[in-house]
Amino acid sequence: MLSDDKGREVDVHLFELDAAGNGLYPMSDGRVWLCQAEGLMGSGAILGKPVRCFTAALQLQCYSGYDLDADDLHDIAVIREAFPGAMALPELFHEA
Repeated sequence: MLSDDKGREVDVHLFELDAAGNGLYPMSDGRVWLCQAEGLMGSGAILGKPVRCFTAALQLQCYSGYDLDADDLHDIAVIREAFPGAMALPELFHEA
């Protein structure tokens, strides 16, 4: 997580891309999360500069598998407001 002195935060994820364009993200429990290529096609802007990002569907998927706190619930509400009808992509893990 990157943040500035105004409290703004950017969550950065580094992962390897496979031949199909899926992101392979190593989890702390040893599994490898498969970030589906279709979920990596998002775009946005930070201070007017274009950036690649997760789609709303992949962002929503990131809020599964753990107990949500108030910040998580806020983030989900913001995503759903900006992208009505967005549904989370199914959670998949890479098979070695």
